[in-house]
Amino acid sequence: MHTSCFICGSEKIQLINFKGKNAFKCSSCKNTSFLHNPLKKKYVELIKGHKKIHFTVAALIWRNKKLLMFDRTFWTFGFTVPSGHAERNDSIQEAVKKEINEETSLEVVSLKKLKELRLEWDYCSVGGTAHYWTVFEALVKGKPKETIESRKIKFYSLKEINKLKLNAAMRIVLINLNLIKARPLVLGITSEFGMGKTTVADIFEKLGAKKINADELAQKLFTEKKIKEKLRKEFSAGIFEGKEISRKKLAEIVFSNELKRKKLEKIIHPIVFSEMKKKINEFKKRKAKLIVLDVPLLLETNFRQLADQVLIVLSEKEEQLKRLKKKGFTEKEIRERILAQKSIHEKIGFADYVINNSFSLKEAKNNVKNLYNDLIKGVK
Repeated sequence: MHTSCFICGSEKIQLINFKGKNAFKCSSCKNTSFLHNPLKKKYVELIKGHKKIHFTVAALIWRNKKLLMFDRTFWTFGFTVPSGHAERNDSIQEAVKKEINEETSLEVVSLKKLKELRLEWDYCSVGGTAHYWTVFEALVKGKPKETIESRKIKFYSLKEINKLKLNAAMRIVLINLNLIKARPLVLGITSEFGMGKTTVADIFEKLGAKKINADELAQKLFTEKKIKEKLRKEFSAGIFEGKEISRKKLAEIVFSNELKRKKLEKIIHPIVFSEMKKKINEFKKRKAKLIVLDVPLLLETNFRQLADQVLIVLSEKEEQLKRLKKKGFTEKEIRERILAQKSIHEKIGFADYVINNSFSLKEAKNNVKNLYNDLIKGVK
């Protein structure tokens, strides 16, 4: 079993029986936290595969058929998420009531449990790589007020909410509750070099998504006469083997010299961008439910403009290096290519979704399938 303490992040925890309920016991900070899911069997199933599972409780607050929305710290969110109170051994209901009152000044009259959801792809700032949600509906009284934690409090109709740019997890939860509709999506997939973005993109394609691979488009350009001449002029004839460009020779030059790499990108990227945009439009005309873009420099370039949302694929460093060395890359080549991109930690900050590709291919397929089903649910 593998998860982390809600308070200190330590992985030295155990499952115990506390006052007749299943709970976490942390050996580091001595915190004891009740499990939001009381069934030990289900809990053990949740944490198979060595993921860090965090438990989230949330509440929908309604008034006159409108849902309360507000800016909560870093992202627009329509639920209260009592991460703090749940850690102090309150019951789920007590935690929700306290958090609603602290964040909105509203008093909870009653709570009704709506749904439990498992989001395999939901990554958080304290290291959770998946989340198990318990969602309530709250009947409240009083007038909502802004706090330091929550701002711009307002009730929205579902029609208005469906047009908002929502946090990814929130949108999926609302879709699963049949409150808003899913819509066709362009999903940009990226990662650090060797972490498995193309593997994940290929799995999406096999499930039914339409895939566009930036590297494949670039490779085709290297066979075109005009591009060959431009690259010969810029990088010399030394990058050729016979009449064709040697990608290995070109890579040796551009990954050891940032200025030359930028020159290559200036030649290639605008054409690839244009081709990707054209293909996206073609897929949209054909009513594609999901289009995935496999782009190494999605976040470092204007390719981000093409995607509605971003999926980051990560893996453990040890696994990353093992895969790349197996493919024949030297340590120098690996280091140069990694340094040519934003670090995985920087990239995660831009993520709507995160999939951990550190484990087996079977696990990766399961995680991608779960996200795929969430993204296309209800799309016509």
